[in-house]
Amino acid sequence: MRQHYIPQFILRNFADENNKVRFSSNDDKKSRIAKVENVFQEWDMYVDENLENHLYIENSLSQYESDIAPLFKRLNEAKEKFVWLEMDEYYSLMIFLRLLFFRSKDFKDAAMKNEIIKAEWPKSLLGLSKCRTLDDLKYNREIQEGFKASLVEEMEWYYIVLAERLGSDGYIISSAYPTGWKVLSRNLGFALMSIAMPVLYFYPISPNRIIILAHKMIPQEPETNLPVRKDLLKGAGLFNGRLKLPIWKMCGKDVRFANEQIKKYGRYGYVSAL
Repeated sequence: MRQHYIPQFILRNFADENNKVRFSSNDDKKSRIAKVENVFQEWDMYVDENLENHLYIENSLSQYESDIAPLFKRLNEAKEKFVWLEMDEYYSLMIFLRLLFFRSKDFKDAAMKNEIIKAEWPKSLLGLSKCRTLDDLKYNREIQEGFKASLVEEMEWYYIVLAERLGSDGYIISSAYPTGWKVLSRNLGFALMSIAMPVLYFYPISPNRIIILAHKMIPQEPETNLPVRKDLLKGAGLFNGRLKLPIWKMCGKDVRFANEQIKKYGRYGYVSAL
């Protein structure tokens, strides 16, 4: 069966009333109108031959999508200047965002070229799809230990930024989801380069809003080294055990930079609203 590596509930935010989007293919350099169910998908992408139920991983991913979709709806439709999040919601969102990276076609393609990772990828993917809290992640025995350690560390070193576009340029979404961006500077240099981790991850969630995962070293980075305004790379504040996540305004220049990166790294093409 066709299985989407970018969830349809996110793609639908880019669709019109007929569930159609504009898809620009990198294969033939053509732009066409397509239904959401026909983009960013692959036949039997999450099938593990070692599992009797070939839909087991797909079903587990779908369950997480169902669980997290209402939170994405709140992030997309909030009319105030901020969104309140419970701590469990925040970590569930963080885990889901990294799951989107781990389940991507690019990651799978790379994993299939490494015999060790190739054997571990389906099991770890299934394990991660069952995690909703930080403790779930820490104590899950299905996830490969090295990958789990990296994920737990990321929970501590990255924070969520929510931004809304200003101007006529809408966000696009490509097959590289998320799109990462690295700062090459002395301030961030060796530690980040040694583990090859981007310092910004772009996750468009609609033509109007984007989630950015930002590394906690960003506040120390000079303004001139950053691709977007430093003042919008601020995360949530903690108040009485809850997180107050601001909705920052992203100017046209910053939106265009994000879109350029998204196009650049989207190997199979990108989607925009009609």
